[in-house]
Amino acid sequence: GEPNCRAVVDWFSKELVIAFRDGGKFTIEGTVQDSLEDILHDQRYFDIFRLVDSSIIAIEIDKDGPFSDSIVIRESRDGTRYRRALRDDSTGVAQFAQWALAIYLVVYKNKTVFADEIDSAINPVLSDRVLSFINSHDHFGQFIYTTHNALALTLRTFMKEQIYFVSKDVETLQSSLYSLADFKDIRYDVKGEVYDFYLSGVLGGTLHG
Repeated sequence: GEPNCRAVVDWFSKELVIAFRDGGKFTIEGTVQDSLEDILHDQRYFDIFRLVDSSIIAIEIDKDGPFSDSIVIRESRDGTRYRRALRDDSTGVAQFAQWALAIYLVVYKNKTVFADEIDSAINPVLSDRVLSFINSHDHFGQFIYTTHNALALTLRTFMKEQIYFVSKDVETLQSSLYSLADFKDIRYDVKGEVYDFYLSGVLGGTLHG
């Protein structure tokens, strides 16, 4: 019954969402599954999903297999329309239909989402669109994700306090987490990109043999 303890437990049980892929299966923990169908039929979800491909004009959600049997509808410049089951579309599009759910929870449900290994679905161009979408909306959610995409390390998109590295000690193999803000020489007015410093080994986070 201790108030601070209860607040932490409530946050874990009500506000935190974990999204990840394991063995090719997308798993999202912490959201009410009964509301999934409502979210997928929400125009705001479709607006997020459409970030992956602007030629997509509609999606017909299949109740039993929303991330496999739903129909994606595209329209070419001459007005020709094409229908394809989500499972038959590109892997990136099919996976982003699932990741779009996590982004929806951040922006419209004020959830804190921990997302692991999003690189297969969100390439650097799409990443910029997603981040612009999240930053352009008023919300209290947070999207915290891991990535191996070095190009994401830029102060044009993030503040220093938003970028963290995981570095493994070559002798003990222990991992440590630290912020870009810990490096006082990295300033917003410094020429060059953060990813250049990272790839050169200045910021750690890379294991050199």
